[in-house]
Amino acid sequence: MNSPEELLVSSAFGQYYVRPECVEILNDIFHSYPDTDKHFLASSKAVRRFYMNLLADTAVTIEANCQILEVVEDAATRVQDMERRGLNLVWLKNKLRMIRANLQ
Repeated sequence: MNSPEELLVSSAFGQYYVRPECVEILNDIFHSYPDTDKHFLASSKAVRRFYMNLLADTAVTIEANCQILEVVEDAATRVQDMERRGLNLVWLKNKLRMIRANLQ
C-alpha cells in the first residue's frame, strides 16, 4: 500500500510512487533521458519505490555537493548499484566522470 505522502511519477516504461520532492526531479530525468528505466528490474512496488527515490536523491546530491570527492565517490557506488537493477545511467556516470576529473 502506498503512503499518502507518495505521488505517482510516470516514464515511458513504468509508473512509480515516490516521495513528493522526487517527482519533479524524476520527471526531468525521464524527459531528458527517456531510456533510463527501459530495462529496470524490480521485484516489487517497494523495490521500485526505493530505487526511484534513490535515483532522485543521488541526482540532487551530485548537483549540491559536486565539490566533495567523498560525496562523488558515494554517488558513483549508488549509480553502480542502480545499474545492476537495469537502470540506464550512462548520462549520470559521464557527469560523475567529469566532476572527478575537475576535482583531481
